[in-house]
Amino acid sequence: MVISFSFSEPKFRALMQIMAERIDDLDRLKAAKLLYFVDKQAIKETGRPILGDTYVKMELGPVPSRAYDLIKEIGGAGMDRFGITEVSDPTKSKYPVFRSCSHPNRDVFSEAELRCIESVVVDYGKLSGTRLSDIAHSQRAWLETQGRDIDYMLFLDDPLGTDKEIAELMLIEQENRDFSSYL
Repeated sequence: MVISFSFSEPKFRALMQIMAERIDDLDRLKAAKLLYFVDKQAIKETGRPILGDTYVKMELGPVPSRAYDLIKEIGGAGMDRFGITEVSDPTKSKYPVFRSCSHPNRDVFSEAELRCIESVVVDYGKLSGTRLSDIAHSQRAWLETQGRDIDYMLFLDDPLGTDKEIAELMLIEQENRDFSSYL
């Protein structure tokens, strides 16, 4: 059974604003990798991702497909839509970096989700996009995906051992989502 979720654009917007406020060198690559690590952390703690995006296996590691499409819009007309702008700052990155233009709506997140975001910002926020990509290449989600789409079950390091309860919860919730979609 493939585990799937629904993408949340309001959570994407707020999460990008939080990261743009807190991380000076947040460029496109780094943002995409941090979104992966935030969703991985959330799955390990709650059994569900924050974004609910479809992750795909790309050359530089797992990429949230819908979020990455939206990230590419930020440099153009996306500023008003997302409350984020992309600026050139050679002192921070050789690529344009994101800056928040408005305060993030933290109310879209649960307390557990906010803890996951904070943990990832603290643990990974100072690393470069290239380093995050290197780390992502060592992850089960990237190593064990044979095709393009990444199964959320691969976000768990040990679904038959220490992560077994979360894996079972994910399967039960997916069965419930599948059943309700037939009604």
